[in-house]
Amino acid sequence: MDNIAEAFAVWASKNFDWNTALILLLLTFVLVWIYRSPEFFKSRTHDDRTADAAQQLQIDRYYRDANGEEIKNNLDWWNEFLLDPGKKSFEISGGEGTPIDQEHIDKLNKRMAFIMQFGSARTVKLLSIYMQKNYTRSIDVDGTLVCISYIVASLRADYTGEKALPMDLLRIKFNDYSQKEKTYQNISKTIKKETGIDDHLNYRRLK
Repeated sequence: MDNIAEAFAVWASKNFDWNTALILLLLTFVLVWIYRSPEFFKSRTHDDRTADAAQQLQIDRYYRDANGEEIKNNLDWWNEFLLDPGKKSFEISGGEGTPIDQEHIDKLNKRMAFIMQFGSARTVKLLSIYMQKNYTRSIDVDGTLVCISYIVASLRADYTGEKALPMDLLRIKFNDYSQKEKTYQNISKTIKKETGIDDHLNYRRLK
């Protein structure tokens, strides 16, 4: 062992310079990083899972304390919007050619206020996208259906912790889904681009 130490000392005295020191320092750093990286990524994954679990517990506690019946009624209302959009459109607008009065405005405002008060940031973002398209009249029936499917899926995730794909909700409702699938998928891509969420409603990239 002493011979090895002496040999290294002799080599270092003859070959040492600042470039060598820098290379040894970098090599040491790389070796330490390689050694520690599995532990780092394991810790990062654990932290993410812990944060998600804590968030879900917070959500559960919050909604147990809130008015559960009101939450159910409002979630049902948005579900019905997807199942019978014509009926809901009539409920909040009074029908084509009928002036929108304060009563109809109040009904829609109540539903929007519910999301703004009890919905996640993701659901609020989806609602804002949908309403802006309505304000600018840049949305048609197909666009409405896709937007509502995202809102319903997001609300479901907010209040039950269970995620459903928005396109699956449309598949359940419409037997001609396959005929319009390409249209729905194109609208879906636009929504994902505008919001930053993905197919599974993950929103760490929320814009």
